[in-house]
Amino acid sequence: MKPAILPTFALRLRPAGELLNSVARPFYPDTLTGWVLLGVLGLAFLGACILAWRLIRIRLRGPAESFPGELETLRSVMESVPDLIYVKDLQSRFLYANQGTADVMGAVSGGELRGKSDFDYYPTEMAAGFYQDEQKVIQSGAALVSQDEHIREVDGRIRWLLTTKVPFRDASGETVGIIGIGRNITTLKETEAELKRARQNLHFKATHDSLTSLLNREAIPGHAGARDRP
Repeated sequence: MKPAILPTFALRLRPAGELLNSVARPFYPDTLTGWVLLGVLGLAFLGACILAWRLIRIRLRGPAESFPGELETLRSVMESVPDLIYVKDLQSRFLYANQGTADVMGAVSGGELRGKSDFDYYPTEMAAGFYQDEQKVIQSGAALVSQDEHIREVDGRIRWLLTTKVPFRDASGETVGIIGIGRNITTLKETEAELKRARQNLHFKATHDSLTSLLNREAIPGHAGARDRP
């Protein structure tokens, strides 16, 4: 390995700690299962960084620099992770996308997404929002951390994603795209909505008459204990 490669590789992984911490924070890995999932997520992101690094090296230095066996191993790891992992260029076109990304976007495979953008799969308004966020990351060099995004699937169901996007830099430190990772939090969002409805229903029952559905006097400020007055 050439000596110059090591600082370059370290530069790739500089945002990794912030990214993994932000994605894992909502899930509080206080159990063995939580730590296992966090470990898998960390391995997946590390694989994404290495793969993106390899893709840039191949692109800049030619096919002689490729490592087919190593790349295939990294691809296999990331294809096994249900989370979305992808790399995009400066125009927000996919350089790499795992199967989890393809499933969410309605593509057959990650290979189908290569060279395409969100505009090829989502309504213009939605794709434009994703594009603007990614261009901010590219132009500012600042990561977009733990942002809630939602998409409407073909069947009309809303899918929620917790997304983080970081700049992807080449050997000279110049930003050449983004690395993104997303986790499906639809179940979490649906549970939060159900709890909110349950609290509202409980509050209504506590403050309204069960027969007439009218507001109880006791629930009106200033009328507490009205029944006890002579």
